[in-house]
Amino acid sequence: MTDPQTMPHSPDEPDGVMFEHVRSGLRASVTVESIGSSFPDDGQAIAITVRAAHPPDGDMATAMMLKVDWQAPNDFDEGAALLGAGRIEVEEAFRGHGIGTLAAAVAIEWLRSLPSVPLSNIILAPEDATEDNIARRRRFYEKMGIRFSWVEEGVEGQATRMATHDLVANLSSWLER
Repeated sequence: MTDPQTMPHSPDEPDGVMFEHVRSGLRASVTVESIGSSFPDDGQAIAITVRAAHPPDGDMATAMMLKVDWQAPNDFDEGAALLGAGRIEVEEAFRGHGIGTLAAAVAIEWLRSLPSVPLSNIILAPEDATEDNIARRRRFYEKMGIRFSWVEEGVEGQATRMATHDLVANLSSWLER
């Protein structure tokens, strides 16, 4: 296993399992692979897969997959980064265990290893807001430093504009818990 201190996963590093970690009744492994970018020119992308077992001695299952896209700035465009390709979702059995925070921390570490570009707009839709996830999804984004202009507090909103280097990665705190 790769030591988590070797973060971030740079485009020059080989794909594969970055690390496996056990904490608070959960075993998780993170795999990062380079994939094709959604951006036509000067783009890079990774796919982060978190597999987990709860309890730790149980069978591993895919808990979350997260695609992260980055486009270099050029003479005509300031570049962009896309977190989650429009959707960030943890499998229901693993919600509330920090899986989303873990995947986001890996994504942010990777984005911060590249030149800073604007983060593409994040919109929280009311149809995705349920009574049991409103507080959880709000905490998830706030841990990354993302703030929202709310149409309806906690239910529907749009992220305020920010650059990738302003995102906050909490990988070390996730590993310490």
